[in-house]
Amino acid sequence: MHNNEIIKEYNTIFGFDINSKSQSERTTFARYAVFLYLRNDGWRLTEIGRLFGKHHATVVNGINQMLDKLSVNDKLAVGYWDKLTSYYAKRAVERFRCIKNQTINN
Repeated sequence: MHNNEIIKEYNTIFGFDINSKSQSERTTFARYAVFLYLRNDGWRLTEIGRLFGKHHATVVNGINQMLDKLSVNDKLAVGYWDKLTSYYAKRAVERFRCIKNQTINN
């Protein structure tokens, strides 16, 4: 998957352009949620930065801010995190069902 396709997938999940130049809390914390999600998925800081056109230090800062907000149950941060994790959980279930059906049909 190319970088543009990855960003488009996250835009679809959130319903807006998370890589816009906007510094609104809405956009910023959606981006930070993705930073944290990708880091937890094993991406290196430089890879995440490259994907978003950001310096790796910006990625570290965003991850730390997201973790801080999650630790106090910030409504926006928790909502974005839940949106991301539930989206990928559903996709995992769908993949499992496809594999299961292929196994049964073969």
